[in-house]
Amino acid sequence: MEDYHARYAGRLRLDRRVMPESQAIHLLEGRLAEQEVELARLRTEVRALKEELARAQASRDLGASSSSQPARGDLADRLQDALDRAQAWVQKLEEQAQEVGAERWTMAAAMEELKDERSTMKGRLLEAREREREAEMARAWISADYET
Repeated sequence: MEDYHARYAGRLRLDRRVMPESQAIHLLEGRLAEQEVELARLRTEVRALKEELARAQASRDLGASSSSQPARGDLADRLQDALDRAQAWVQKLEEQAQEVGAERWTMAAAMEELKDERSTMKGRLLEAREREREAEMARAWISADYET
């Protein structure tokens, strides 16, 4: 069982002496929740930037004066750059959320396998104890028969 556990602990970069799997899962769930909040915030920011960009482009398209047009174009460029950066950050967070979710699923599956193996080992231990009791009783009967 230790070999089995060590194999999963190594694969999941966990050391049982440092952090139990259940605690690691709680930490991953917390990280995932934080990333979801950040993702929602960034999506709101992206939406606001898109709206601002649309307003700037609409203003420019409506025929703003030629003196103000370069400033509007510059604003639109800055907004587009900010929007691109925000979208890249959203994409990165979504990828991280998927990775954390996959890691959490893997850890949960490993824990379930460990629980199943523990149950199997418990059953085998109970069977061994029962056989030991039966053998002890058989020895006592043999001893009693031998004495009579």
